[in-house]
Amino acid sequence: MNTDQRVFTRFMLSYLFVFLIPIVIGYIMYERTISTLSEDARQNNVAMLEQSRDIVDARLSEILLQGQQLAINAKNLSLHKAAVSGKKTPVYPVWDFLYDLSQFQITNPFASDFYVFYKGNQLIVTSDTSYINAEFFYKEHIAYTGVTYDQWQKRLWNDMENGQYVPLGTVGNKNNARELLAYVQSFPLGAAKQHQSKILLLIELKQVQGLLNKVSIGDDGFVVILDREGTPVTVLSGNSRTLPTEDFEQLLTGGKRVQTSEGSELIVSRAVSRYNGWNYISAVPASSVYAKVNYIREIISVFIILVLLVGLFVIYILARKTSRPLREMKRELEEQRPYLQTAFIRRLLYGEFRNESELAQEQLRLHMNVDCSDFAAALISFYPEEPNENTGNDVSLESPDVARVLVKKEWSKAGGDDRVWFYDMGDNKIGLITFYDREETDLQMRIQETTDAVLQQLSPYGIYIQVAVGSLRRKVIDAGSSFDEARQAADYFRYKPEQSVLCYHEIPKEDQMFYYPIDLEIRLISAMKSGDADTATALLHTVYDENQKRRSLSASMLEQLLFSLKVTVLRGLNSLLPEEQSVDLLEPIRNAVSIQSLVADTKTAMRSGFNRLDELRQNDRHELIERVLESLHRQYNKEGMNLDHLAAEFKVVSSSLYTLFREQVGTTFADYLEKYRIREACKRIESSQGGVAIKDIAYAVGYNNDHTFRRAFKRVMGMLPSDYALITRN
Repeated sequence: MNTDQRVFTRFMLSYLFVFLIPIVIGYIMYERTISTLSEDARQNNVAMLEQSRDIVDARLSEILLQGQQLAINAKNLSLHKAAVSGKKTPVYPVWDFLYDLSQFQITNPFASDFYVFYKGNQLIVTSDTSYINAEFFYKEHIAYTGVTYDQWQKRLWNDMENGQYVPLGTVGNKNNARELLAYVQSFPLGAAKQHQSKILLLIELKQVQGLLNKVSIGDDGFVVILDREGTPVTVLSGNSRTLPTEDFEQLLTGGKRVQTSEGSELIVSRAVSRYNGWNYISAVPASSVYAKVNYIREIISVFIILVLLVGLFVIYILARKTSRPLREMKRELEEQRPYLQTAFIRRLLYGEFRNESELAQEQLRLHMNVDCSDFAAALISFYPEEPNENTGNDVSLESPDVARVLVKKEWSKAGGDDRVWFYDMGDNKIGLITFYDREETDLQMRIQETTDAVLQQLSPYGIYIQVAVGSLRRKVIDAGSSFDEARQAADYFRYKPEQSVLCYHEIPKEDQMFYYPIDLEIRLISAMKSGDADTATALLHTVYDENQKRRSLSASMLEQLLFSLKVTVLRGLNSLLPEEQSVDLLEPIRNAVSIQSLVADTKTAMRSGFNRLDELRQNDRHELIERVLESLHRQYNKEGMNLDHLAAEFKVVSSSLYTLFREQVGTTFADYLEKYRIREACKRIESSQGGVAIKDIAYAVGYNNDHTFRRAFKRVMGMLPSDYALITRN
């Protein structure tokens, strides 16, 4: 055998081996599919049989209870006693029993009706009426097919036992034929059989068959319920064929697959009732299940052939295009490169590289090498500017992703695209690493120039940026420490919001104490309590200028100072107004993030608080004067009524009441009292028509002599009381 033949033979053997593999796999799959489908069909039917069994058991237990309720009914027992004694059937007890039965509700869907047969006479009671002729009742309502009345009587009294389920077969005439099952309940309970009457509770087998219809049996299968002795209770067949009795015996004693008397194989599912021992059995011809398997086998065979043909074609193509997967892999790597580079920058900023060797390998793999000698990490924060006539739409506010793209684009143009690496940190922040040549020594100036250029380009979009910068480093692996410094510097922007660039070396490193002496705090609280907003604002500006402009405080010291000022301002404002009136004024103070914003918020809160305080005080004064006038109008005619009397009554200082009265009423207390008394005197003069002496009217309105009264009257009215009385009479 030459070389070509040996190669061909080996190729053919390999091909045959490869060809046999899918065939063997297909055969194994075929056998397992047969077993799986047979077991699935059986298990599905078992589940449905068990569900039907549970429902039937529940309904039969309800029928048992209904039969027992009828058996112990006192009026029913009384009718039985009369029947056994041979007495004539009494009418009223029957009617009374029927009345009880009208209250007896049959809610069980399986229960059709019930018949009560009394031993010793012809009386039969149903759910709604009674009969005294048992033969007539049998022919009209039972009409058991193929059974005479005498045979029925013998079967009723001799064969039917208590607690037995008796198939009645087809009952009724052609127009009302029903297939029934009867549950036998003998009574009285515990009496001898020959002395017992019987209740037949009728069960509609149609309802039971409705449950069995859910079992999948196909056209040639069937489902049957057998009682404890193996007698069919009901049978449901796919093609309505009659099944031999020996097939039922096979179903009870056989396994999961049985052979029928006709030689066909059945797949059997069983469920047994613990309640009455009935067997629920379904049988499906194996041929109907295998038909599905044969269909699957054909599909598998076609699939195997197609796989072999396609496999040969694929092998041929792969042999000619070995390099294609390599090109595909390279292209995928290129597509993934931006994501890998972003992950690389993140690890670099957060110091996750263990050594320089690991870092160098990643740089080489991702083409992230740079020629610059020095670098620094920075953190860019971008915000929306305050809208004005020179800015356009607020891009960053509505579209943060668009704002982020604009910031990176303009920074790359200003700082050199090949000299900066960006990392998106979420929210409104961008981390970056920027590279420099060694001769570029002024890092802050370079960053400031780049920032100014970017701000100028972003201004039309309404975007403002702040840049925090870490220290310069020589080794790329030290980017994590530089970035950590940049984050510390970014935290300090809250105390220097006016700056756009802040380097790490600019922020304080030592905890110098802040300036806020106790005497200044006391003066601030006093100014706020007294309502001197200008003084309070000036004192806050003093603290701000001393600590922000003349001292270099660390972030922690500034936090402590801000907290101390908040406590002072809140104490001062709380003393001005009631708590419910100052909640909304104090909220901005509590939320202030810098001393500058605290000063502005305090000034606003104090002005609003003083306005509210003036309104409250004005309301209090108005209310007090109303109460004073009300008291004055009640006591104006008392001798000695004066301002001191009312001041003592309302517990205020006389001088304060005098000033408040004149301010609110528009006149002095004495003038108001005199005019009010004269007005009341005029009313009395008009109503008296000369019947009351002027002297008596003077005493009545609070004057102790008529001379004083006359002078007061003339001052107010311009005439004497007697002249006024004469005018009113005429």
